Amino acid sequence: MSNSSTIADHCSVFGLSDSKDNDWNEECDHTHTDKCEDCCLLDNTLAEIELILKDNDEMTEDIRLRHLTLFNQQRNLLYE
Repeated sequence: MSNSSTIADHCSVFGLSDSKDNDWNEECDHTHTDKCEDCCLLDNTLAEIELILKDNDEMTEDIRLRHLTLFNQQRNLLYE
């Protein structure tokens, strides 16, 4: 995390700025063209876990939906 990271999720200016509120709106003096390898690995891992949950035929449908709901809630918390 830095003030001038070219990775959008790692740029504090970009991350803390709110385009809808002028009091909290600040433009970066750089572009966000790079991707973080670790963040991409996390995205891939979460996608794989979701597929495993969706494709698991050893669980009842109710249990599968419960696990998917909990998984999606936790994933959303990670990305907030």
